[in-house]
Amino acid sequence: MCHPFHEKDGGWRRFSSTWVCVLRGKTGIDDVNAFILNKKERAREMGMDMLFASGKAVEGEEHLLTCALHALRRWNGGTARTRDIGMETLLYVAGSPHVNKAIAEAGLEEGDSEVWMVAFSTRNERRLSASEMIEWLGMEPLPIPWRTERAGEALERAALLEIAQ
Repeated sequence: MCHPFHEKDGGWRRFSSTWVCVLRGKTGIDDVNAFILNKKERAREMGMDMLFASGKAVEGEEHLLTCALHALRRWNGGTARTRDIGMETLLYVAGSPHVNKAIAEAGLEEGDSEVWMVAFSTRNERRLSASEMIEWLGMEPLPIPWRTERAGEALERAALLEIAQ
């Protein structure tokens, strides 16, 4: 199944006290660090944090939501390995407890055009919808598949990381 966005609650889902929204957009990335810093700063202005992952590493919305849920459990339980919820989620996307390895395997690279994102917000007041956020981030929206053919392997890596820790 493929859909542009979930329109219920503008694409947002609530996990405990945190709202989560999966996004997928097309853009050009010349400088990864500048891209991430700019987008994360814009997100902070709106009371959000963000994960950015390469389209080559994400196996659908189910994969990202599962990784975000694992990361939020650690975050809320005080056992997170990183100081950033986006980076904690990237560990699960890559299936690695090591930040450098996770960045190498699932992080953005110069020349990437497909970007998967997870927005995190603890605000209950109105948040931008998924389609508004993609526009606000200056990207072209891409359809969001629920899962790809390799989703099972990706979900297994995330689960193994959760068990191993």
